[in-house]
Amino acid sequence: MKGVRGGVYPALAMHVLPCDHFRYYGIPQGLADRIGRAGDRFEPLLLLDNNATRQAVIDGFRQHLRKATQDDVALFYYSGYGSQEQSPPQFWYLEPDRLDETLVCWDSRLEDGWDLADKELAQLIAEVAANGPHIAVILDCCHSVSGTRAPEERVGVRRVPTDEWLGPSIASSSPSSR
Repeated sequence: MKGVRGGVYPALAMHVLPCDHFRYYGIPQGLADRIGRAGDRFEPLLLLDNNATRQAVIDGFRQHLRKATQDDVALFYYSGYGSQEQSPPQFWYLEPDRLDETLVCWDSRLEDGWDLADKELAQLIAEVAANGPHIAVILDCCHSVSGTRAPEERVGVRRVPTDEWLGPSIASSSPSSR
């Protein structure tokens, strides 16, 4: 989505993570050695800014991640905006609020643009899974809690209760207590 701020830097960090610099990310040396052992390969497909269109994400799954086979790990990492859209009637039994969760791609808000719905993401993941790899999906966005959950899986919101305490007034010089 044009004007998105913040999603590029986490994506770049994920892009360079599986390299010889693991220990700088706080990963113990023994694990870093195992991850970077000879024969392992890391073949990232990095889609940033105007290259991160809806079709490019779909193509990334179908042409890149589908190459993964047994003993491989297919990693999909998304850092950007999440949103919601009206769910088609055939999915209302899965969506009590009648809203699908979505990933907002670069071109999603352009004329004739669409978000990538969670049901579409599930289909793309299933296509990758057909070859038997381990699959890891990281969604760093709003509305991501059910992004890859099975429809029958009960999903709860993980959160800390709202702090009702008003806190100290900046102008107040006396300490407040809860």
